[in-house]
Amino acid sequence: MSNPIITITPKLTAVKLDIKLYDQITFVSGDSGIGKTFLFKQLQLIATKEEFKYIKCLNYLTADLKDRITEYAQNPNNLVVLDNGDVLMDADTRSSIIEGKANFLIFSREYYGLAFSKYNVADLQFTDRELSLRFPLAEVL
Repeated sequence: MSNPIITITPKLTAVKLDIKLYDQITFVSGDSGIGKTFLFKQLQLIATKEEFKYIKCLNYLTADLKDRITEYAQNPNNLVVLDNGDVLMDADTRSSIIEGKANFLIFSREYYGLAFSKYNVADLQFTDRELSLRFPLAEVL
C-alpha cells in the first residue's frame, strides 16, 4: 500500500480512530447501521480541537451547505467530510469536489461518477474498539 496523504489518529475518543486516506476523494460506503454516521460524529468531535481544525464536517443540517463546500474545497489543507453524500450530491457539489483542491471523505451509499482509483472506495473496519478504513480494491489490484 502506498503512503497515506492524510492520517488521523487522535486519542480523544473512547474508540480509537486510525483513519488513513490515500487519494483526494474517498467514499466510505455501506448499508445503514455500519457506522458511517458514527465515524462522522467522531470526526466532528475531534474537529473542534486546534490540531484538527483542517477537518470540515458538513451534512444536510449545515447552513449554506453549497457555499461551504465550494469555499472549503479551495483549500488544499482541508479535509472536507460529507455525511449522507447520497442526499447531498448534485451537479454543483460534484463539480466543487472534482475542481477543488481539498481532500474529501464522503459517507454515502452510492458513488457518483467521480474518478475512481483503488483508494477511492473504503469500508469501515471495527476491531476491538478501533475503527479504521479498509480499501478492498487495493487488496485485490
